[in-house]
Amino acid sequence: MVETPSALLQLDRMIDAGVQRALIGVNDLSSLIDVRLRAPGVAPSGGLMAAITLARTVTERRGVELAVAGYLSPELIDACRAAGIDECVAHYHDLPRLFGAEWADLPELELLTATKAKTRRDIAARAAVKA
Repeated sequence: MVETPSALLQLDRMIDAGVQRALIGVNDLSSLIDVRLRAPGVAPSGGLMAAITLARTVTERRGVELAVAGYLSPELIDACRAAGIDECVAHYHDLPRLFGAEWADLPELELLTATKAKTRRDIAARAAVKA
């Protein structure tokens, strides 16, 4: 997973170590490269797209798949398609915004939401005990 500029610069070494599929985490990477706005989804800024293009160049040259994941925007998905990215992985809550209302009624959406909320509460409680 490529989530930092330093990981991006080490992508060739990661592939040498046996990586066969790279995944760019755009939430973290964009926050380290560009100022991230609070709009829904990560936008295809100049810095982020330069990073994605660099990763595509490396992975394509080395025969490795490249995916992009995170809180995506329609504009970023389009930019990734144009850049030849193999796959975009969207957060389940973003599916209706990205692909239409028919994605709002996923069978397990409530379970996923409840599980995420419980996990966050448990992490906060554990951190409070440690503090």
